[in-house]
Amino acid sequence: MLRRFHGLGYADIAASLGGNEAAARANVYQAVKRLRAALEDEP
Repeated sequence: MLRRFHGLGYADIAASLGGNEAAARANVYQAVKRLRAALEDEP
């Protein structure tokens, strides 16, 4: 959400959440993947 709707970069997301940039990238990737899967199941 921070990346898509607020336009934050991975470094900014990592700083906001107290993690590193690689973890932020992985979390964004997994979140988008789950969202897509959930939306595909909708009628």
